[in-house]
Amino acid sequence: MSKKVNIGSGAGSGGKKIQIGSSTFNVSDVTQQEEEKLNEGKITPGEREPCKPIYERDLSRGGGSNLTYDQLKQGKWPGRVNDNSGLMNTSPTESTAGAVNFVYSTGDVKFGNGESHILACRDRPASLASGFGGKGASAAAAIDICAGFVSSTKARKRKTTTSANPNFCSDASRIYISELTDIDTNFGLVDGRAGNIKNCSGIGIKADAVRLIGRRGVKIVTGPSYAFKGAGQDGELDSQGRSLPVCPPIELIAGNTDEVEHFVMDPRTGEEKTIPMLQGVAKGEMVAFCLEELAEILELICSQLQNHAGLQQVMSAANGIDNPQAPRPWVGITNAKSTTDVANHVLNSSHQTRINLTLWKENFLTSKGKPYIVSTNVFTT
Repeated sequence: MSKKVNIGSGAGSGGKKIQIGSSTFNVSDVTQQEEEKLNEGKITPGEREPCKPIYERDLSRGGGSNLTYDQLKQGKWPGRVNDNSGLMNTSPTESTAGAVNFVYSTGDVKFGNGESHILACRDRPASLASGFGGKGASAAAAIDICAGFVSSTKARKRKTTTSANPNFCSDASRIYISELTDIDTNFGLVDGRAGNIKNCSGIGIKADAVRLIGRRGVKIVTGPSYAFKGAGQDGELDSQGRSLPVCPPIELIAGNTDEVEHFVMDPRTGEEKTIPMLQGVAKGEMVAFCLEELAEILELICSQLQNHAGLQQVMSAANGIDNPQAPRPWVGITNAKSTTDVANHVLNSSHQTRINLTLWKENFLTSKGKPYIVSTNVFTT
């Protein structure tokens, strides 16, 4: 199914004119899939589907024209829409029931209207008394980009007009940038491995769904950069002039929890093992190296079992030759040879294999080993 996209004014051959208020615009109704076919010459403009709206907006609460909306639903192109209908990105006449009046401070500089803004302010996660701005701290500048004030409470049929402060819980979507803030506390995040970061600059992004897209890749990097010259003896510092850890952690926390899980290892004894839900990720190449080393140890064990089986077969063959009328000298000779071979090719080898297995565990399965397969810097639940 093709998706309706805004390719631009008069894109392809599908440009149409529409009057909004006293202004006239060129609007394209060409889908992305159709645009590709038009460019390849596979279809003509007359074969395109009529314009259809992507979202069926409920106009009953505003001043929109239902006639115009019905035309769009039927695929008919309207020649004119009201400038307060909400269609074609006009501003709808919103109901005053449940309206929100955002509480601004005297020093705030805002851009926006209705229920969204870009606000240059002080650090303020809630009321005017909150944050470092509420404490009167200097060097606590902030930029708050928010759309949908207290939207989750409004969605529950709030009837009366209300005053609203920033609400990092119920506002619809937000990008919050602050020179000095307690970013984890403000957004209600668990400590994780990095702990609760306080008194630092911070950026928080929150919405129902957040997507980060990089056409040439996405990098998540922690710690200082060593590419800057003239940063001083201590190198790059944090926003408060403090030294930085070399490898601060990266944490992927699904469910905003860092609790521990308890597993009953033996139901008979009730023995439990406690494992943190937030744990280091496995490093792919280290895991491959670990499995290669384990495969070599298993190969040695297989070789020992094969040697032991061969020697046992020789002993069984010697014991199977029976002469009740005379002694069996070959049995003693075979036993002596087999005992020596077992010591050399099975017991000694098994002892060395046990040492190798101990070293394997120490190297790959404990944090003391350099090739430890669990990351000590990247964690996930």
